[in-house]
Amino acid sequence: MSNIVLQEDLFNQFLHDKFNYMLNLMQEERNKPNFNWVTNKAAMGLLDVSSRTMQNLRDDGLLGFSKLGNKIYYTPEELDSLLQRHYQKPFKAAA
Repeated sequence: MSNIVLQEDLFNQFLHDKFNYMLNLMQEERNKPNFNWVTNKAAMGLLDVSSRTMQNLRDDGLLGFSKLGNKIYYTPEELDSLLQRHYQKPFKAAA
């Protein structure tokens, strides 16, 4: 392995540039529109449940949603959270 020697001002400039580059990447990511929403129909398919079950989950406050007009949408995180909350650990030890 070899060593690289930099003057302090060059090293500080490198760190400054690297920091600004990362800051710009994070800002760009934050500015991207969030179109990960899942329609009610797609969520029904993913969860393999009926529209009545989806309605019950919403009515019981177990599943957050957004409604625009007659369309209902869910975030993938909300669907994952629902599944995580209902996760059952195996009761038999693996052989």
